[in-house]
Amino acid sequence: MRVQIINKKSKLIELSPDWKRLNILYNSKIFSCYDYIISVIDSKNYNLFILVVFDNSERIINILPMHKKNNFLFFLNCEHSDYCEIIGPTQCLDKSFFQTLIKQNNLRGIIFNNLIIPISNLNTFNSNNCSFLNLKKTKKFPSNFTHLVYRQRRRLSRILNKYNYTHQIIKYPENFPQSVINDIKNDMISRGIRPENFMDNYMLILIKSLYKKNILIISRVKDKREKSLAISFVLEQDKTFYFWIDLFLNISMINIYNNISFIKDITEVKSAKFDFCRGIYNYKKQNFYPNEIELHTSFFIKSKLISYLYSLYQNIKRKLR
Repeated sequence: MRVQIINKKSKLIELSPDWKRLNILYNSKIFSCYDYIISVIDSKNYNLFILVVFDNSERIINILPMHKKNNFLFFLNCEHSDYCEIIGPTQCLDKSFFQTLIKQNNLRGIIFNNLIIPISNLNTFNSNNCSFLNLKKTKKFPSNFTHLVYRQRRRLSRILNKYNYTHQIIKYPENFPQSVINDIKNDMISRGIRPENFMDNYMLILIKSLYKKNILIISRVKDKREKSLAISFVLEQDKTFYFWIDLFLNISMINIYNNISFIKDITEVKSAKFDFCRGIYNYKKQNFYPNEIELHTSFFIKSKLISYLYSLYQNIKRKLR
Protein backbone atom coordinates (compact mmCIF):
# COMPACT_ATOMS: atom_id res chain seq x y z
CA MET A 1 0.00 0.00 0.00
CA ARG A 2 1.30 3.44 -0.99
CA VAL A 3 0.09 6.93 -0.11
CA GLN A 4 0.44 9.99 -2.34
CA ILE A 5 -0.15 13.52 -1.04
CA ILE A 6 -1.62 16.00 -3.51
CA ASN A 7 -1.46 19.72 -2.81
CA LYS A 8 -2.14 21.18 -6.27
CA LYS A 9 -5.44 21.33 -8.11
CA SER A 10 -3.72 20.50 -11.41
CA LYS A 11 -2.87 17.06 -10.04
CA LEU A 12 -6.50 16.51 -9.02
CA ILE A 13 -7.69 16.84 -12.59
CA GLU A 14 -5.60 13.77 -13.45
CA LEU A 15 -7.42 11.91 -10.65
CA SER A 16 -10.88 12.71 -12.00
CA PRO A 17 -11.63 9.29 -13.62
CA ASP A 18 -10.56 7.33 -10.51
CA TRP A 19 -12.33 9.74 -8.15
CA LYS A 20 -15.58 9.45 -10.08
CA ARG A 21 -15.17 5.67 -10.30
CA LEU A 22 -14.87 5.41 -6.51
CA ASN A 23 -17.80 7.82 -6.01
CA ILE A 24 -20.04 5.51 -8.03
CA LEU A 25 -18.64 2.26 -6.60
CA TYR A 26 -19.08 3.35 -2.97
CA ASN A 27 -22.22 5.45 -3.43
CA SER A 28 -20.60 8.63 -2.12
CA LYS A 29 -22.65 11.49 -0.76
CA ILE A 30 -22.68 14.67 -2.83
CA PHE A 31 -20.21 16.37 -0.44
CA SER A 32 -17.44 13.91 -1.43
CA CYS A 33 -18.09 13.88 -5.16
CA TYR A 34 -15.40 15.16 -7.48
CA ASP A 35 -17.33 18.11 -8.96
CA TYR A 36 -18.40 19.35 -5.52
CA ILE A 37 -14.85 19.17 -4.16
CA ILE A 38 -13.44 21.01 -7.18
CA SER A 39 -15.96 23.82 -6.57
CA VAL A 40 -14.89 23.93 -2.91
CA ILE A 41 -11.24 24.22 -3.91
CA ASP A 42 -11.99 26.92 -6.49
CA SER A 43 -13.91 28.96 -3.92
CA LYS A 44 -11.28 29.30 -1.22
CA ASN A 45 -7.51 29.23 -0.81
CA TYR A 46 -7.05 25.90 1.00
CA ASN A 47 -3.74 24.35 1.98
CA LEU A 48 -4.55 21.10 0.19
CA PHE A 49 -3.43 17.79 1.67
CA ILE A 50 -5.43 15.26 -0.34
CA LEU A 51 -4.45 11.67 0.39
CA VAL A 52 -4.54 9.08 -2.39
CA VAL A 53 -4.08 5.47 -1.34
CA PHE A 54 -2.87 2.83 -3.81
CA ASP A 55 -3.00 -0.94 -3.37
CA ASN A 56 -0.12 -3.27 -4.19
CA SER A 57 -1.09 -3.32 -7.87
CA GLU A 58 -0.93 0.52 -7.96
CA ARG A 59 -4.69 0.88 -8.28
CA ILE A 60 -6.29 3.78 -6.39
CA ILE A 61 -8.47 2.40 -3.59
CA ASN A 62 -8.98 5.45 -1.34
CA ILE A 63 -9.16 9.22 -1.63
CA LEU A 64 -9.26 11.43 1.47
CA PRO A 65 -10.18 15.04 0.51
CA MET A 66 -8.32 16.84 3.31
CA HIS A 67 -6.67 20.18 3.93
CA LYS A 68 -4.10 21.30 6.49
CA LYS A 69 -4.82 23.99 9.08
CA ASN A 70 -2.63 24.74 12.12
CA ASN A 71 -0.79 21.49 11.29
CA PHE A 72 -3.98 19.43 11.69
CA LEU A 73 -5.77 17.67 8.85
CA PHE A 74 -9.51 18.23 8.29
CA PHE A 75 -11.98 17.34 5.58
CA LEU A 76 -12.32 20.06 2.95
CA ASN A 77 -15.19 22.42 3.81
CA CYS A 78 -16.20 20.29 6.81
CA GLU A 79 -17.82 23.35 8.40
CA HIS A 80 -20.45 23.42 5.65
CA SER A 81 -20.41 19.86 4.26
CA ASP A 82 -23.06 18.02 6.23
CA TYR A 83 -21.61 14.60 5.45
CA CYS A 84 -17.89 13.91 5.12
CA GLU A 85 -16.36 10.59 4.19
CA ILE A 86 -13.28 8.72 3.17
CA ILE A 87 -13.88 7.68 -0.42
CA GLY A 88 -13.37 3.93 -0.73
CA PRO A 89 -13.08 1.05 1.78
CA THR A 90 -11.67 1.92 5.20
CA GLN A 91 -10.63 -1.49 6.52
CA CYS A 92 -6.89 -0.79 6.12
CA LEU A 93 -7.10 2.80 7.36
CA ASP A 94 -6.77 2.09 11.06
CA LYS A 95 -5.01 3.87 13.91
CA SER A 96 -1.55 2.67 12.88
CA PHE A 97 -2.08 4.03 9.36
CA PHE A 98 -2.87 7.51 10.69
CA GLN A 99 -0.12 7.39 13.32
CA THR A 100 2.42 6.72 10.56
CA LEU A 101 0.95 9.45 8.35
CA ILE A 102 1.13 12.02 11.17
CA LYS A 103 4.67 11.06 12.15
CA GLN A 104 6.05 11.08 8.59
CA ASN A 105 4.52 14.47 7.82
CA ASN A 106 5.20 16.10 11.18
CA LEU A 107 1.50 16.76 11.79
CA ARG A 108 -0.23 17.40 15.12
CA GLY A 109 -3.27 15.29 14.35
CA ILE A 110 -6.17 14.45 12.06
CA ILE A 111 -9.87 15.12 12.70
CA PHE A 112 -12.69 13.55 10.66
CA ASN A 113 -15.99 15.41 11.17
CA ASN A 114 -19.50 14.44 10.09
CA LEU A 115 -18.93 10.72 9.50
CA ILE A 116 -21.83 8.32 9.11
CA ILE A 117 -19.50 5.40 9.82
CA PRO A 118 -16.73 6.07 12.40
CA ILE A 119 -13.15 5.06 11.68
CA SER A 120 -11.94 1.88 13.35
CA ASN A 121 -9.70 2.24 16.44
CA LEU A 122 -9.72 6.04 16.47
CA ASN A 123 -11.21 8.10 19.30
CA THR A 124 -14.83 8.70 18.33
CA PHE A 125 -17.86 10.55 19.66
CA ASN A 126 -21.36 11.29 18.40
CA SER A 127 -21.17 14.81 17.01
CA ASN A 128 -24.62 15.39 15.52
CA ASN A 129 -27.67 13.77 13.98
CA CYS A 130 -29.13 13.87 10.50
CA SER A 131 -32.45 12.84 9.00
CA PHE A 132 -34.02 11.79 5.71
CA LEU A 133 -37.21 10.58 4.00
CA ASN A 134 -37.80 8.26 1.06
CA LEU A 135 -41.03 9.20 -0.71
CA LYS A 136 -42.87 7.70 -3.68
CA LYS A 137 -44.13 9.59 -6.71
CA THR A 138 -47.72 10.75 -6.30
CA LYS A 139 -50.25 13.15 -7.78
CA LYS A 140 -52.15 13.08 -4.48
CA PHE A 141 -49.75 14.75 -2.07
CA PRO A 142 -49.28 14.04 0.86
CA SER A 143 -50.52 10.45 0.41
CA ASN A 144 -46.90 9.37 -0.07
CA PHE A 145 -46.18 10.18 3.60
CA THR A 146 -47.29 6.66 4.44
CA HIS A 147 -45.45 6.68 7.78
CA LEU A 148 -47.78 9.46 9.02
CA VAL A 149 -51.31 9.02 10.34
CA TYR A 150 -54.19 10.89 8.69
CA ARG A 151 -54.16 13.94 11.00
CA GLN A 152 -50.40 14.38 10.43
CA ARG A 153 -50.78 14.23 6.65
CA ARG A 154 -53.69 16.65 6.90
CA ARG A 155 -51.45 19.12 8.72
CA LEU A 156 -49.08 19.20 5.71
CA SER A 157 -52.03 19.92 3.41
CA ARG A 158 -53.30 22.67 5.70
CA ILE A 159 -49.95 24.44 5.67
CA LEU A 160 -49.95 24.48 1.86
CA ASN A 161 -53.55 25.62 1.60
CA LYS A 162 -53.42 28.26 4.30
CA TYR A 163 -51.14 30.70 2.50
CA ASN A 164 -51.53 32.37 -0.88
CA TYR A 165 -47.90 31.98 -1.93
CA THR A 166 -46.20 30.82 -5.10
CA HIS A 167 -43.47 28.19 -5.09
CA GLN A 168 -40.77 28.04 -7.75
CA ILE A 169 -37.80 25.75 -8.43
CA ILE A 170 -34.93 27.65 -10.08
CA LYS A 171 -32.23 25.85 -12.08
CA TYR A 172 -29.30 26.96 -14.20
CA PRO A 173 -29.28 28.63 -16.76
CA GLU A 174 -31.95 30.82 -15.13
CA ASN A 175 -30.48 33.94 -13.56
CA PHE A 176 -28.98 33.44 -10.13
CA PRO A 177 -31.09 35.57 -7.69
CA GLN A 178 -28.16 37.34 -6.05
CA SER A 179 -29.95 40.47 -4.82
CA VAL A 180 -32.80 38.46 -3.26
CA ILE A 181 -30.32 36.20 -1.48
CA ASN A 182 -28.46 39.22 -0.09
CA ASP A 183 -31.68 40.85 1.13
CA ILE A 184 -32.92 37.78 3.02
CA LYS A 185 -29.46 36.97 4.34
CA ASN A 186 -29.03 40.50 5.72
CA ASP A 187 -32.50 40.36 7.27
CA MET A 188 -31.61 37.14 9.11
CA ILE A 189 -28.33 38.62 10.35
CA SER A 190 -30.08 41.80 11.55
CA ARG A 191 -32.58 39.68 13.51
CA GLY A 192 -29.69 37.90 15.22
CA ILE A 193 -30.65 34.41 14.06
CA ARG A 194 -27.50 34.09 11.95
CA PRO A 195 -23.94 35.32 12.70
CA GLU A 196 -22.33 38.27 10.94
CA ASN A 197 -20.24 35.96 8.73
CA PHE A 198 -23.26 33.94 7.55
CA MET A 199 -23.12 33.30 3.78
CA ASP A 200 -19.83 35.15 3.36
CA ASN A 201 -18.19 35.75 -0.02
CA TYR A 202 -16.55 32.34 0.00
CA MET A 203 -19.91 30.58 0.44
CA LEU A 204 -21.57 32.70 -2.25
CA ILE A 205 -18.79 31.85 -4.71
CA LEU A 206 -19.19 28.15 -3.85
CA ILE A 207 -22.98 28.25 -4.19
CA LYS A 208 -22.78 30.01 -7.58
CA SER A 209 -20.24 27.46 -8.81
CA LEU A 210 -22.45 24.53 -7.76
CA TYR A 211 -25.47 26.25 -9.34
CA LYS A 212 -23.68 26.60 -12.69
CA LYS A 213 -22.78 22.90 -12.56
CA ASN A 214 -26.44 21.99 -11.97
CA ILE A 215 -25.48 20.40 -8.67
CA LEU A 216 -27.43 23.03 -6.74
CA ILE A 217 -31.02 24.13 -7.35
CA ILE A 218 -33.01 26.82 -5.59
CA SER A 219 -36.43 26.46 -3.95
CA ARG A 220 -38.12 29.88 -3.68
CA VAL A 221 -41.41 31.15 -2.20
CA LYS A 222 -42.93 34.45 -3.35
CA ASP A 223 -46.00 36.40 -2.32
CA LYS A 224 -48.66 37.97 -4.58
CA ARG A 225 -46.44 41.01 -5.19
CA GLU A 226 -43.59 38.76 -6.38
CA LYS A 227 -41.55 39.48 -3.26
CA SER A 228 -39.28 36.59 -2.29
CA LEU A 229 -40.00 35.34 1.21
CA ALA A 230 -37.83 32.22 1.49
CA ILE A 231 -35.03 30.49 -0.40
CA SER A 232 -33.55 27.05 0.13
CA PHE A 233 -30.36 25.88 -1.53
CA VAL A 234 -30.90 22.23 -2.40
CA LEU A 235 -28.12 19.93 -3.63
CA GLU A 236 -29.26 17.38 -6.20
CA GLN A 237 -27.62 13.99 -6.69
CA ASP A 238 -29.52 11.53 -8.88
CA LYS A 239 -32.78 10.98 -6.96
CA THR A 240 -31.54 12.49 -3.69
CA PHE A 241 -32.19 16.10 -2.68
CA TYR A 242 -30.21 17.62 0.20
CA PHE A 243 -31.83 20.59 1.99
CA TRP A 244 -28.53 22.38 2.55
CA ILE A 245 -29.05 26.05 3.50
CA ASP A 246 -32.32 27.84 4.29
CA LEU A 247 -32.94 31.60 4.06
CA PHE A 248 -36.26 33.08 5.16
CA LEU A 249 -37.93 36.29 6.29
CA ASN A 250 -39.64 36.64 9.66
CA ILE A 251 -42.94 35.15 8.51
CA SER A 252 -44.73 32.38 10.35
CA MET A 253 -44.30 28.88 8.82
CA ILE A 254 -42.56 30.24 5.72
CA ASN A 255 -39.55 27.90 5.81
CA ILE A 256 -41.59 24.75 6.39
CA TYR A 257 -43.98 25.93 3.63
CA ASN A 258 -40.98 26.12 1.29
CA ASN A 259 -39.80 22.62 2.25
CA ILE A 260 -43.26 21.07 1.86
CA SER A 261 -43.82 22.79 -1.49
CA PHE A 262 -40.50 21.55 -2.81
CA ILE A 263 -41.20 17.96 -1.75
CA LYS A 264 -44.68 18.13 -3.30
CA ASP A 265 -43.39 19.45 -6.62
CA ILE A 266 -40.60 16.89 -6.88
CA THR A 267 -42.73 13.87 -5.95
CA GLU A 268 -45.34 14.82 -8.52
CA VAL A 269 -42.65 13.95 -11.08
CA LYS A 270 -40.68 11.09 -9.47
CA SER A 271 -39.91 9.12 -6.34
CA ALA A 272 -37.04 10.63 -4.39
CA LYS A 273 -35.02 10.76 -1.20
CA PHE A 274 -35.09 14.02 0.78
CA ASP A 275 -32.14 14.52 3.09
CA PHE A 276 -32.48 17.18 5.80
CA CYS A 277 -28.73 16.97 6.57
CA ARG A 278 -27.28 17.89 9.97
CA GLY A 279 -29.42 18.95 12.90
CA ILE A 280 -32.73 17.47 14.05
CA TYR A 281 -34.74 20.69 14.06
CA ASN A 282 -38.06 20.46 15.87
CA TYR A 283 -40.15 21.99 13.07
CA LYS A 284 -38.88 19.35 10.62
CA LYS A 285 -39.18 16.54 13.12
CA GLN A 286 -42.73 17.50 14.09
CA ASN A 287 -43.96 17.92 10.51
CA PHE A 288 -42.08 15.26 8.55
CA TYR A 289 -41.14 12.63 11.18
CA PRO A 290 -38.02 11.67 9.20
CA ASN A 291 -35.66 8.75 9.78
CA GLU A 292 -32.73 9.74 12.01
CA ILE A 293 -29.13 8.57 12.08
CA GLU A 294 -26.10 9.65 14.11
CA LEU A 295 -23.05 11.44 12.78
CA HIS A 296 -19.64 10.91 14.34
CA THR A 297 -16.27 12.59 14.72
CA SER A 298 -13.22 10.31 14.72
CA PHE A 299 -9.80 11.73 15.52
CA PHE A 300 -6.19 11.03 16.37
CA ILE A 301 -4.12 13.75 18.04
CA LYS A 302 -0.44 13.17 18.74
CA SER A 303 -0.36 15.06 22.05
CA LYS A 304 -2.21 13.18 24.78
CA LEU A 305 -2.93 16.45 26.61
CA ILE A 306 -4.42 18.15 23.54
CA SER A 307 -6.37 14.97 22.73
CA TYR A 308 -7.82 14.98 26.25
CA LEU A 309 -8.70 18.69 26.11
CA TYR A 310 -10.31 18.30 22.69
CA SER A 311 -12.45 15.39 23.95
CA LEU A 312 -13.43 17.39 27.05
CA TYR A 313 -14.37 20.45 24.98
CA GLN A 314 -16.50 18.38 22.60
CA ASN A 315 -18.21 16.63 25.52
CA ILE A 316 -19.16 19.99 27.08
CA LYS A 317 -20.49 21.19 23.70
CA ARG A 318 -22.71 18.13 23.36
CA LYS A 319 -24.15 18.58 26.85
CA LEU A 320 -24.95 22.23 26.13
CA ARG A 321 -26.61 21.44 22.78
